[in-house]
Amino acid sequence: MGIKNSLARWTNSLAGRILITVLGIHLVILTIAFYFLVKLVENNYTEQFVDYVRTDNLRVSKLIKHELSFGSQDQINTFSDNLLLDGQPVKLIIKDDFGNILYPPGLDPRKEAPFKEDFFFGDNNDSLYCIKNVLVSDDGELLGSMQIFYDETPTKNELADLYQNGIFIAVSYLLIVLVFVGIMDTYITQSLRELTMSAFRIASGKYNEKLYSYTSTYEVKLLAQSLESMRKELVNRGKQLSDREKRIRALLNNISDAVLFCD
Repeated sequence: MGIKNSLARWTNSLAGRILITVLGIHLVILTIAFYFLVKLVENNYTEQFVDYVRTDNLRVSKLIKHELSFGSQDQINTFSDNLLLDGQPVKLIIKDDFGNILYPPGLDPRKEAPFKEDFFFGDNNDSLYCIKNVLVSDDGELLGSMQIFYDETPTKNELADLYQNGIFIAVSYLLIVLVFVGIMDTYITQSLRELTMSAFRIASGKYNEKLYSYTSTYEVKLLAQSLESMRKELVNRGKQLSDREKRIRALLNNISDAVLFCD
């Protein structure tokens, strides 16, 4: 109950409202900026990956066509093995014009998952970017087909790091804003609390204590000046009432003395 009342009191205070308002504004702006910025960088990463694999696919296709036209089976195997040693592409399936598998040797197509070509990054919900090529010689002769697979995992890891770093930066920014707002809030509300305590002391009988604020905030200084003017006016009126009361009392005493004298 005490925590609930304290929280309700804080949210209704000037400090609480300033902090909630500033944090709310920054949360909205930061969320929108974070989303669009991360999406922009993410699209840049994925587009670079797609451009790379499409360009590399053309290069590999030309080399495979040359091997199919002039090389033996052993040469095709050796060339393909060396090609996969670089890490990208990670898998290669070469077929002749009759659909027979030339590479890798001994591959059982029945154990392979159905081939689905990718047209954008992350398509088909797997970690491979798959491209199918029909291999045709310069003379227009059908040589076969090629299925080439590129690993999307490194790019996905980079995107995960991007999100993690983005969240870290966003949280750090909010913490900095929180500390800054707390400092500014203390700077603003401290002078108001000092004025409040001065007003309490004056109300308790210390009428000659002056109200003054050392802050440079215009509104707070104006409030202090207004309260000081009100204090002076109340003190002056109190003195006037006190003097008037004294005169009336003196007059009443004189009247009482006169009545007694006449008796």
